[in-house]
Amino acid sequence: MAAARQQGVTVTIATGRTHSSAVPYARRLGLGDVPLITYNGALIQTAETNRVLRHAPVPLAEAIEIARYCEEKGYYVQGYVDDDFIYPWYGVSSELYSRISGLPGREVGPISVYLEAHPTDLPSKMLMVEDPPLIEAAIPELQQRLGDRILLARSYPYFLEMIDSRVSKGTSLAWLAQELGVRRDEVLAVGDSYNDLDMLEFAGVSGAIAGAPKAVQDKATVVLADGPSLGVAEAIHRFVLGGAS
Repeated sequence: MAAARQQGVTVTIATGRTHSSAVPYARRLGLGDVPLITYNGALIQTAETNRVLRHAPVPLAEAIEIARYCEEKGYYVQGYVDDDFIYPWYGVSSELYSRISGLPGREVGPISVYLEAHPTDLPSKMLMVEDPPLIEAAIPELQQRLGDRILLARSYPYFLEMIDSRVSKGTSLAWLAQELGVRRDEVLAVGDSYNDLDMLEFAGVSGAIAGAPKAVQDKATVVLADGPSLGVAEAIHRFVLGGAS
């Protein structure tokens, strides 16, 4: 990445994570004040100055509808407000997510009740955390209730991410490329999960990590070495640095 940046290439991170949990990775990679694509594309914000370039939270009506559906079913769902997550009860799911993200989270009781009482706290994203079979069952039911108003994406087998359908990793990457004056054929994207599909489709050159699901590998220009670090390094070496050592 350092070699790519020395050649004037802008390197960014596109993730389902919150902005605050993505920033340490950007700092570790020495990316500087680069715009980060977070919440699966719902937020684009600079890494150091925290300047919000674009934000498309889940509309209130849809956020409440998602929360009510999960509450009716007894499913765990959380929302993201002020770059942290709010959750209905403390348990395995909230503890798991807190450990993964490094964020403390905030217990607020039923999410639908909280959102109704705090209508300006629009969540950047909603996340259902459940066993994979329950996620599978929930997807068509939520699609039927929400139509095309919300984008549903699985980042892990037990995570169902829900954001405003007008944004995604792909649309946000396209927006950022246009803002930076970068042509589509000059964009390289690397991904390893279902929420990377439209980002890989947008990029002029795309790589899928070898361990990614088949649908992700099929969408990419090339399948890269297994392991995100090795795969990204291979992609930069082959397509940015021209195979130079």
